[in-house]
Amino acid sequence: TTTDHHYLFPAGLDAAIDIEIAAAKRLGLRVLVTRGSMNLSERDGGLPPASVAQDEDAILADSERLVGRYHQRGEAAMVQVALAPCSPFSVTTSLMRATAALADRLEVRLHTHLAETEDENRFCQQLYGCRPLDYLEDCGWLSDKVWLAHGVHFNAAEMPRLARTGVCIRHCACSNQALGSGHCPVRA
Repeated sequence: TTTDHHYLFPAGLDAAIDIEIAAAKRLGLRVLVTRGSMNLSERDGGLPPASVAQDEDAILADSERLVGRYHQRGEAAMVQVALAPCSPFSVTTSLMRATAALADRLEVRLHTHLAETEDENRFCQQLYGCRPLDYLEDCGWLSDKVWLAHGVHFNAAEMPRLARTGVCIRHCACSNQALGSGHCPVRA
C-alpha cells in the first residue's frame, strides 16, 4: 500500500493522477492518491509560482471527476481518492472551504500540510489573523476524516483539540530534518 500527495499540475499534465492510478493497477499496488491543489500563487500572496496554480473551479471539477471515476469503498478497496489542498499558504480560503464541503458530500478523506514551520504560523497570523489550526477549524477541516502532514509546531492547547476531533497527524521526519524546522512531538 502506498499514497501520494500530488499537487503539481503544470499545463499538459492534467491527467497526472489518472496516470498514477493506471501504473498502480499494473503493479498491483493498493493506493490512496490525493488530488492536491494550489490556487494561491506568488502574485496573490502565496508561495507557488503562477505556472502551477490552477483555477478553483477546475480543481473542484477534477476532484469530483477523480472520486467518481476511481474511488472504491470498503476494506477490499484497491484505489481510494482523497482531496488535498497543499497547504494554507498555497490555496485560498474559498478553496479550503469548498474542498471540505466537497469531501463531505462525496464521503472521502481530506489531507493537507500543517504546522510544519514557524514561518507557516507567522503567515497564517499575518494573512488570516490566527494560528494554522484555528484557520483549519474555520474552514471546516477538523474531523476524523482529516489527516495532516508534519504537525511540528502545534502548541500544548492545540493537541487536545486535535485528539477530540479525531484529526490524525503523520509526521515527516526526513522532510523536517532537511528543513531544520524541528520535529513532531509524536509522544505528546
